[in-house]
Amino acid sequence: MRTGAVLPPPSFILATVLALLLASCAHSGPASDPGGLDLEVKLPIDTRPQDVLASAWEQIQAGKIFSAEANLSAYLKNDPNHLEITTLLAYLLDEGEDELAAQAAWADLEALLVYKGKLQPFQLQVTLYAGARRYLRLHKPSRARLFHDELWRRHPASVWSQLTYLEVAEAAADRGRWVQVHRVCQDLMRMGAEDRSMKRCKVLTKVSASMRAMGPEPHRGAPRWTWLHPVPQGNHLNDVWTGTDGEVIAVGDKGTILHRPAGSTAFAIMTSGTRWNLRAIHGTSRAHLYAVGDGAIVLGFDGKTWKVLRPADPVRANLTAVYSGGAGHMVATSMDGEFLTLDGGKWVEAKPGNQPLYGVWGEGKAKLQAVGKGGLLMRYEGGSWTTMASDTYEDLHGIWGKGVERFVAVGANRTVVYYNGKRTKEAVAGLTGFADIWGAGDGNLWAVGRKGNIIHRKPKTRTWSNRRSGVRVDLNGVSGYQAGSLVAVGQGGTLVQRNGKGAWDVLVPGSNARLVGVAPDPALGERGLITLGKFGMLLVHDDQGWKTVKALPRGKYHDLCSAGSTVAAVGDRGLMVVREDGKWRRVRTGTSEDLHDVDGCAAGQLVAVGTRGVAVSYKDGKAKVHKTPTGHTLYGVWVGAPNDVWAVGGRGVTLHFDGKRWQEFDTGQLQALRAVDMAGRQLMAVGEGGLVLYLDHGRWRPFQSPTAQTLVAIWGGPKGRVVAASQEGGIIEHDGQKWVIHNSDAPCITSLAEHPALGLLAVGCNRSVLTLPRKK
Repeated sequence: MRTGAVLPPPSFILATVLALLLASCAHSGPASDPGGLDLEVKLPIDTRPQDVLASAWEQIQAGKIFSAEANLSAYLKNDPNHLEITTLLAYLLDEGEDELAAQAAWADLEALLVYKGKLQPFQLQVTLYAGARRYLRLHKPSRARLFHDELWRRHPASVWSQLTYLEVAEAAADRGRWVQVHRVCQDLMRMGAEDRSMKRCKVLTKVSASMRAMGPEPHRGAPRWTWLHPVPQGNHLNDVWTGTDGEVIAVGDKGTILHRPAGSTAFAIMTSGTRWNLRAIHGTSRAHLYAVGDGAIVLGFDGKTWKVLRPADPVRANLTAVYSGGAGHMVATSMDGEFLTLDGGKWVEAKPGNQPLYGVWGEGKAKLQAVGKGGLLMRYEGGSWTTMASDTYEDLHGIWGKGVERFVAVGANRTVVYYNGKRTKEAVAGLTGFADIWGAGDGNLWAVGRKGNIIHRKPKTRTWSNRRSGVRVDLNGVSGYQAGSLVAVGQGGTLVQRNGKGAWDVLVPGSNARLVGVAPDPALGERGLITLGKFGMLLVHDDQGWKTVKALPRGKYHDLCSAGSTVAAVGDRGLMVVREDGKWRRVRTGTSEDLHDVDGCAAGQLVAVGTRGVAVSYKDGKAKVHKTPTGHTLYGVWVGAPNDVWAVGGRGVTLHFDGKRWQEFDTGQLQALRAVDMAGRQLMAVGEGGLVLYLDHGRWRPFQSPTAQTLVAIWGGPKGRVVAASQEGGIIEHDGQKWVIHNSDAPCITSLAEHPALGLLAVGCNRSVLTLPRKK
């Protein structure tokens, strides 16, 4: 995706190049004797190169490009090795329509650089940059490297080196190679680049982060993963809207929209048409709703379907809150202090400041209030925004008003700010910080926040009372049409509702816990399934549903494997726990290194790998620490047999164990490899930046993948089928012929496994378990 030109226009570049070439020629002395050759354009014998360059520039300014090319070509017939003249001619031909002539000029320039090798460093900078730029534009990175490697080696901090870095980043962005964009721009910013290059790379870095988080777009009809736990979904919910008839609509991460019709008790997933995170929702009725989120995306709901009113742009600041004063009207706040207004079909942007804004409230369209970072309070009246005096320096996240002259705002560190029409006053309440506030017409107020904190203030009182929410995760939004209909939403798909007795019922018990492993467990029945939490929690599934069983020994876990009745889990500081004959026991591994992966439950010998290249095998109740030829962290292991073990890790490391010794194989890659598995008869490994490798007759070869996300899990099936998953929740599959991008709503994925009854399984953040059922 090209996000805009980053270099000056060609005329500016030519002027700059010419100025530098003239400066270098001023020190190069007279040109060599042309030798009396018959030229198509005859130049005096003693014509100096700087005169030719100056004349060419005058002709360029007058629009006489052909004449300029002819004069430069004529001089080169006398002196074919003149670097500056060759460079300018190549530039001119490159901007023209004669591609064959341009190719020939660049070939001459390349030959001059490669074969002559007697040029002074100050003469090379512009020329090397020109060559790199030329071949990057032609999508020939190997040719471009010939030029920019030499430029970076000789002048790593020069303006021309910076421009070349920028060209590489732009070319990578054009091809969707977002990891390369990020790395090149990080290198450029470490160089202390000049302002223009630095500013552009900051934009590219932001775009890279957004696009890597989004992942590739699945096509229509792509394989769809469904939620097993929690139900209906496990993404963070950020805001909620309630209708006067009891209808509820909540929005959240990855474009999540949940809907509960009036009179129903069950929530269902709505189609949003986007995968960008949605941060806020508001409207005057179900036929006039607006949702906003990351990339400044704006969605509208007409009572039947959601439509994208303003598409996401990764360059734009995220929208944080939205308020609608009536049909066809909305105003949203952003992280860069901007107000985005839609009224009568027209978009209006206003940016009275640079401080992030987190909340907005009003009555109608004419009078609004907004809150933000550092206690920021703003008012919209008379067609413009002005800053109000504030009594706090804490960040304010939510605001609710009773009339346009009175409001209450809540924020970080238990902060509550009151405005009585004349001045503001700060107070503290509750146990933690707050994210949102809602008030009823009679003056009742409720605020929600961190760790499930809910507080309530009755009318005409100044004291707040704590209320039990029934959850311990952060609550991000609250709304209702009357006091008895309040709904709050939060982390991991949390949904809680206030009942008629004044207490809160947990509708969906969301979680911020992470699952790190999943495997079938026949001991629990035909649909038996065991999942491992990061801190040893075991969440299991049997024919009756989900339940949490006794946790494993205390520690931080990373993976588990299972085969039959054997289950093994590994973690930090040499932690290994094995279930054999129905009993769990801790294994003394003999190492204090962190163990990241384990395999071999089905092979009769466990092998675990981890930090500093550690490998531990376990068989018949005994563990053995192996010495491997690497000191890099090993992240993944595959065990085909006790004498056929492969491990992968940092900086592209791959190791093979033949039963006697470990041998390192070169992959030619520097990205970390995170997982390895056998797909049919093909061993495959995946890692950072969407890297996919396959083993071909003892050599690892790259396999182009459709994603730039870091792949952390892989599952190999028959006939070469392979499925890989990223830490951002993306899933890709190669069916033996082509890559297919799956439709996944997972917040993140840590592990993949196959279940004989449930199909493919994926687990990750927020105790998420998703499945891809087998095709019938």
